[in-house]
Amino acid sequence: METEQASRTKLWTLYRPHIEPVTGFGHIYALAGWLDEQSLPGAAPSDWIVDVFLDSIGNGHFSYTHNAGGPDEWTLVIAPANRD
Repeated sequence: METEQASRTKLWTLYRPHIEPVTGFGHIYALAGWLDEQSLPGAAPSDWIVDVFLDSIGNGHFSYTHNAGGPDEWTLVIAPANRD
């Protein structure tokens, strides 16, 4: 299942307080590079976030919040880009 989900196109959105949400689109392996480009404060390693997503696929939706309630809070939401 991991390989099947990883090959499908995903839509991801990055939410940060007081900043307009930013959206990306592509295969999940492209997410790590995209996250690195965002210069997130105190970011968890981007490869780790991709690995956690692949390990917890479930229905293809995923959410990760960094530093919830803290000054460096940000949330990443991943969803399938199609209905397959």
